[in-house]
Amino acid sequence: MLELVRMGEFADRRPDRLSGGQQQRVALARALATRPTLLLLDEPLSALDAKLRYDLRNELKQLLAAVGSTVIVVTHDQEEAMSLGERVFVMNRGTLKQIGSPNDVYWRPNSRFVADFMGRTNWFEGDVARSDSGQSRFTAPSGWSVAVARYSNIPGKASLCVRPESVEVRSLADQPPAGAVAGRILDVVPLGPIRQIVVQLDAGDRIIAVQPNRADDAPTRGARVSLSMPPEAIVLFPASV
Repeated sequence: MLELVRMGEFADRRPDRLSGGQQQRVALARALATRPTLLLLDEPLSALDAKLRYDLRNELKQLLAAVGSTVIVVTHDQEEAMSLGERVFVMNRGTLKQIGSPNDVYWRPNSRFVADFMGRTNWFEGDVARSDSGQSRFTAPSGWSVAVARYSNIPGKASLCVRPESVEVRSLADQPPAGAVAGRILDVVPLGPIRQIVVQLDAGDRIIAVQPNRADDAPTRGARVSLSMPPEAIVLFPASV
């Protein structure tokens, strides 16, 4: 168990000579050593640095699958919850808001709170209407509009939620897809494996997109681009008050 949590070389060290993060890893090894039927882990990786947390998280999931223990993990780290959990329970002020698979609570949130809590998202207020063909469209007050796949019985006013990684950014030199919205890049923020692109639409609204951070095709500030959002990636809620 000490080897699992990267503490094998410290096996003979006294507890008062361990850092807080090392003590937390020892506590985790001690809890797992009994092969418990049910185990509660309260913020088990919070004191670890980012890389060790990532590595230990993957190893912990494999170990728990092997020993067959049922584990309840309490965490404020959404990525940790989605990577460790087979079922995710989202709570707010003691009230259970949604239960589902990691994909369900991330891509199909049932409330504004769950959508906001489970990750970054773009929000827009506007109107939803059905065309004669039955297709639904969301139209922002500034005039741009997008097709939506999952129409709900929301009165005309609605809030649109779309994850940044679902926003597709293309150069206007490319053939823009049908229904694309034009804009200009305000900022490009590299975040290691991904980059965040802030775009101001010609209509005036701002939207954030996230895409893989490749060195050979970095977009530039000021570049003209087109944005599109797959209808199936859009979630609608009743308009915020």
